[in-house]
Amino acid sequence: NMDTDPGWTYEGQWAWGVPQGNQGDPSSGYTGSNVVGYNLAGSYPNNLPETYCTTQSFDCSTAGNVYFSFYKWLGIESSTWDHASIDISNNGGSSWNQIWDHTGGSTSGGSWEYVEFDISTWAAGYSDVQIRWVMGTTDSSVTYCGWNVDDVLVSFTQPCDPPTPTPNPCIHDGDVNMSGSL
Repeated sequence: NMDTDPGWTYEGQWAWGVPQGNQGDPSSGYTGSNVVGYNLAGSYPNNLPETYCTTQSFDCSTAGNVYFSFYKWLGIESSTWDHASIDISNNGGSSWNQIWDHTGGSTSGGSWEYVEFDISTWAAGYSDVQIRWVMGTTDSSVTYCGWNVDDVLVSFTQPCDPPTPTPNPCIHDGDVNMSGSL
């Protein structure tokens, strides 16, 4: 929930803290005061290369299904010129797969939006999973507030163990406390 710094790897102007509410940024998190975002004091810059905020590794080796959710406040110019995306790695960051990419027109942010992804394809059964938010590339004009994220959650289900069958013959059928009377 970003009450404390999650300890992720922040490149460039990625940071944890209280957003300043400047140039389209929120003035607090979805819950609480803090967020992780790109430039908490304003907009992303022009001519920005891809810049990352990367989680620590987490273990999904026993997972059947894996889900990734969070609240986003994202202001970004049209995908023709500026880019924001989310990547996932299941090998400790050696290679990455894109799970979301901003497409379409410009959006100024302006409200928190809940998003959820089924990341089972990339995470279930893997012990070294990481997620990263990407800010950039951007062109040489027009900027927005960029990424702000809060209430990040990775959850998973595990396969159930098969039930233990009742031994045959069941000699205490119906005698719950085994007192000899029903």
